[in-house]
Amino acid sequence: MGAAVAEETSRRRTRRIVSNTGPLPHLHEIGRQELIAEAGDIYVPDAVVSEVSVRISSWRQMPPEWICIVSLSASLRQQTDEWISNRELDRGEAEAIALTKQLNADWFLTDDNAARTFAVSMGLRVRGSLGVVLCAAETKRVSYSDAEGYLDRLSESSLWIADEVIHAAKVVLHEYRESDPT
Repeated sequence: MGAAVAEETSRRRTRRIVSNTGPLPHLHEIGRQELIAEAGDIYVPDAVVSEVSVRISSWRQMPPEWICIVSLSASLRQQTDEWISNRELDRGEAEAIALTKQLNADWFLTDDNAARTFAVSMGLRVRGSLGVVLCAAETKRVSYSDAEGYLDRLSESSLWIADEVIHAAKVVLHEYRESDPT
């Protein structure tokens, strides 16, 4: 039993996730920023650290220890400059998408629709704050009722999210609950 738990923890912790700015403060606002850390190994580029530091004062002194700050390669930095000059993305989004490519990360986290669309067009797997909460419920790191509460709190946070999207996330959450044999 202990070996199975250790194996699951190891597999979960090896998921490489690059986060854009949005999910970090949004989950921080509801007191559940650690759900991101529990989903895998978290990487952010310098621009995301700068942007989050404006919204979360504790990041000015030191980001959480579970955040790994990675600089972009020169070629990807040049690519981000092109995306920014073409007004396709802002600096944080561009660097986070480029870092996702550089690390061949499993997930790109963003709550920005334009960044999501851009990343999907590049073949990246994208999740957002709602997806982090749903993942935590699906893997039983939080209870279904707690996850539903987190979805409600996210809808009241600075995250702009349509009621239909919250409703769809709750439908998925209820499907998880109904398919759970325990």
